[in-house]
Amino acid sequence: MRKAWVAAEWLLLIFVLGGLLLAILPFSDMFHFGRDMKDARNQGIYYPGPGSAERQAYYRSSLQVDGVVYDGGELRLYMTATRLGPSNRLPLQVKLRTDGGALLESSGSGSTNTAIRSQGYYAFKDVPEGIRSATFFYDSFGESFRFDIPLQSGGKP
Repeated sequence: MRKAWVAAEWLLLIFVLGGLLLAILPFSDMFHFGRDMKDARNQGIYYPGPGSAERQAYYRSSLQVDGVVYDGGELRLYMTATRLGPSNRLPLQVKLRTDGGALLESSGSGSTNTAIRSQGYYAFKDVPEGIRSATFFYDSFGESFRFDIPLQSGGKP
C-alpha cells in the first residue's frame, strides 16, 4: 500500500512540473524573434519600440511594441501581449499609417504563445521608402490601440 502512495506522489509531482513547464515554455517555437531583431540591429534596419515604457490595454491584454524592422520596402512590427489564459492575446490584424499618409494593412503574421505571454510579428509589404515615422493601430468594437514609432535612427552599431 505504501508503494502505491509513493508512486502516486511521484506521478502527481511529474504532472505538476509538466504543467508548469507548459505554462512557461512556448506551445510552438516556430519563430525566433530575438535572433531576428538582433540580426536586423546588426544590419542597421532595426528601430526599437517604446517597450514596456508604453503598454496599452486591448481586450484585457497588455500590448507593447518590441521593435520594428524596416529595410525600405518591407516592414515587420514585433509585438508582445501579456494576459493569463490559453489563447493568443495578440490582435488578429494591425494597420500601419506612414508619415506620408499611406495606409497599409498587415499582409502576414506569426506568433509564439505561452500561458501568460504571446510574442509575434506583423509583416507589411510595399511600404514606401524613406518614411520617418509609422503609426501602428487597430480599432475593433470599441477597443483600440495606437503606437507611434520613429524610424529615423536604426540600430547600427
